[in-house]
Amino acid sequence: MAFVNGDAVVSDEWKKVQEKTFTRWCNEQLKLNDRNIENLGQGFADGINLIQLIEIISQKKIKRYNKNAKLRAQKLENVQQTLDLIMREKVKLVNIRSSDIVDGNIKLILGLVWTLILHYQISLGFKDNSGLTPKQALLKWLQEKLKHRPVGPPKNLTSDWKDGLRLAALCDEIAPGLTPDADSLNPSDAVTNVTEAIEQAYEYLDVPKLMNPEDIASPNIDEKSMMTYLSEFIEAKLNKPLPVLDGVNVNGPGVESQDLKSGQPTNFTIDARAASTTRNPRVKVINTEDKSLPVMIEKTADGTYTCQYTPNETGEHQVHVTLGYPVAGSPFCTFVDTGSDAGLSKIRVYGEGVESNQLESHKPTSFTIDTQELEGDVSITIQGPDGVLTEEDIEVRRNDQEQTEVDYTPSYPGNYNIEVLFDNQQVPNSPFTVQVNPIKEADASKVRVTGEGIAKGKVGDPLEFSIDTRAAGIGSLDMSLEGPSKCEAKYNDNGNGTCKVVYTPLLPGEYKIALKFNDTQVTNSPFNVKVFDPSKVIASGPGIDGVGIRVNQPADVFLDTTNAGEGEFQCCVKGPDEESEFKVNPNGHDNTLQGSYVPNKPSEYNVSVKMEGYEIPHSPFKVVISDSLKLSGPAIQYAYVDQPTHVDVDTSNSGNRTLSAELVDPKGKKIPTKISATSETSQEVEFTPRVGGHHNLNFMYGGSPLPYDIRVLDLNKVKAYGPGLANKGNVVNEDTVFTVETGGLMSEDLTIVIKNKSSDEEVAPEIKKTGEDKFEIAYKPTKADLHNVGIRLVGVEVCESPYEVAICDPLAIKAYGPGLEKGIEKTPTEFFVELCEGGEGSLAVAIEGPEETDLTIERETDSLYKFSYTPERAGVYDVNITFCDKPIKQSPFVVRVSRGPPDASKCIPQDINETGFFMIDAKNAGGSGLLEVGVSGNNYPCDFVSVKHNGDYTFNINYAQPEPGETTISVKWHGEHIKGSPFNIITEAN
Repeated sequence: MAFVNGDAVVSDEWKKVQEKTFTRWCNEQLKLNDRNIENLGQGFADGINLIQLIEIISQKKIKRYNKNAKLRAQKLENVQQTLDLIMREKVKLVNIRSSDIVDGNIKLILGLVWTLILHYQISLGFKDNSGLTPKQALLKWLQEKLKHRPVGPPKNLTSDWKDGLRLAALCDEIAPGLTPDADSLNPSDAVTNVTEAIEQAYEYLDVPKLMNPEDIASPNIDEKSMMTYLSEFIEAKLNKPLPVLDGVNVNGPGVESQDLKSGQPTNFTIDARAASTTRNPRVKVINTEDKSLPVMIEKTADGTYTCQYTPNETGEHQVHVTLGYPVAGSPFCTFVDTGSDAGLSKIRVYGEGVESNQLESHKPTSFTIDTQELEGDVSITIQGPDGVLTEEDIEVRRNDQEQTEVDYTPSYPGNYNIEVLFDNQQVPNSPFTVQVNPIKEADASKVRVTGEGIAKGKVGDPLEFSIDTRAAGIGSLDMSLEGPSKCEAKYNDNGNGTCKVVYTPLLPGEYKIALKFNDTQVTNSPFNVKVFDPSKVIASGPGIDGVGIRVNQPADVFLDTTNAGEGEFQCCVKGPDEESEFKVNPNGHDNTLQGSYVPNKPSEYNVSVKMEGYEIPHSPFKVVISDSLKLSGPAIQYAYVDQPTHVDVDTSNSGNRTLSAELVDPKGKKIPTKISATSETSQEVEFTPRVGGHHNLNFMYGGSPLPYDIRVLDLNKVKAYGPGLANKGNVVNEDTVFTVETGGLMSEDLTIVIKNKSSDEEVAPEIKKTGEDKFEIAYKPTKADLHNVGIRLVGVEVCESPYEVAICDPLAIKAYGPGLEKGIEKTPTEFFVELCEGGEGSLAVAIEGPEETDLTIERETDSLYKFSYTPERAGVYDVNITFCDKPIKQSPFVVRVSRGPPDASKCIPQDINETGFFMIDAKNAGGSGLLEVGVSGNNYPCDFVSVKHNGDYTFNINYAQPEPGETTISVKWHGEHIKGSPFNIITEAN
């Protein structure tokens, strides 16, 4: 590995997790033969465990193999027999040789085990999912299992499982009542949730513990390990009874009858009034095809529950009833027979509206119901993508032939289910399903756009809106988003003609969202979105700072919205007697609003200023109105712990009255004060605060209490730390954070300013309170450059503020050269890395391959580095290049190294003097593998010579002894004698 500008951390966590998971999977299979492996890299070295494993999972036998393999040749032969069997099973193996397994190449062994899992466990579990990859089939199965759960079906096999909610729900789906709290778990307790689900699955479903809980809850979860573990649930079944909830009575034909009719609704009642639980019942009906049926549950006035479902297949159905735990008797077994009788079988339903799959939305269609003169009531229910059609959407009439004609107009494309009942019984083939297609002619005026995201929003908050094109026909949707800041719009396509759009504006101002459907603007497009930033509003004036305010006189408030955008303000003042609102209006100056309130007596007033419901900085403001005292001095702004300070009090307008003062710290402790006259009309109040935070300085002057807020800084307890303040490791377009401990001061006393040092462009911080006086600040830099991070408390720079933070961009790094493409063994090669616009950061390069490879570095310019290396052995090498611990574009680079020209002098003979057997090691001899061997005695040549290539350019040679005496062995590599050839050895008679 090579390092530039710092240390590199090359993560191999996925490999460790995969090795643990795959080792446990292998041991689950091998325990059938009482075998176990501890180290996957060494466990298959002699081939015996590998043979046992493949015999178990393939149900095929390898008849002859070395059961006590000691020699390398024996081990290679065992492994090769296994690989040959795997290939005969039509399992594709790529780039793995017997020597790789014998030599413990863990990367290739992991690949082999994954191939076995994929073929023998996952693929064979989904034989009927033609056209789907094993990954797609597994995900589809899991989605079908969890589609009715509150947590929703998973979208992937990794991050959607890390909080444990879907794992617990899966256990509960397979065995209802196994995890009764699955739908109410806290996603923040990820490791606990996963641990409990793994334990329940192991104890009750026989699902082996292939993964550790912390590996599943990890943000970097390994997909192959998860697929291996989740695939164990495919065949999982309950292995022992669950605890039963007593005191619940379940009765009715839906759980008791053995003569239910297919297509006819049935019901049953749940009475849980005597049970010791407050949970609502959950019902799951499973038909003969192992699919869940919809169940309608309704709570009645007497506290019982009525449940209804419609069986759609003949045969046994299971009804699971749980209230957290299964109730006594669950699952209930019922039998369903065909639902049609001689009368119903005569009824015909026909016509385009129940038969065609070429229907179009917004176009009327119809069908006919012919009851064959039967007496009874006909009812129709049509369920579409947007719910059940109302009576206004359906027209039913009788025609001249006394048949029922039904007209309806589908509003949206998708599947429509049409249920036709005769005397509350399903007619033959009901419910009918038809496919409604989008209208062929696109109509942009029918596109609906809704949501706050097209009207207004706050800087830094995700804004969202929905687009519905279902009524607009088939067409393409184009969107452009323009505004003061660049922001990426993320689309969530619901797959039904609707989608949700989310974007996050970073600067205030007006944003324009233009939407076109088939190149035509949709109604009201472009949308003008007003984005505001309350944190940029500056409040000032006597009504804010309290300077010069008099009782019963207007106290003016000025709001500067220059950098805050447009928005509505809500202002109110809370005094000793009441709370009242006041308005602010433009005062003729650009971006400035003005308003006022009138205090009615000396006291403390709280002035709240909100922009679109959000408090502006430092709001609510505390304003002390004395009507007689004028305060000044250093402590008015702020004070420091253990440093004497004072407040000057001017009593020139107050007459001859006695002044007293009391200072109380945040813990309620009184702090000594000293009052001394500095003139006839002014006095000085001295004090020394001992702790940080807000102190109350209460004046008594003529009997009226006058409170004032003193903000005290404790520089010994003010701290700032975290990666967001570090000079390396922060990456462009990725969130970074740091923590500020304020030493007792509040959020309104804290100001964070983050600016790009080159452009002076601000980056919006997000401040989150995490403790009594602890705050987490997150920000996302958008440019690779130096940034200044300023931290101020009550306007004072604290700690080492401003911090200089380097932001890097791994995707801006360029790498090129022959050393990243291909090479020849033992031949030097090189490549270049250009830092370009990547900013400051740590560059790391590591090469993984058949053999360890040394790297040398040369600095060509300030931003260009040359890397040289010599691959010592042919094979596939991965060149991993990271910047700020993140891969650059195309990393890892795959370099294929071929063998060099043949060099017979580098062939090494082994055991050449042994009779009947020797080996040739040509690993370092180059060439394509042409080895010639000749063996002869004194009088005639050997009649049997066997040369076997072991797959790694080593060769096993067996020969029959020609005759006692001198034997000559000739060995050539690509036509040239190897060193020492021909060899003369003396053999004795057998």
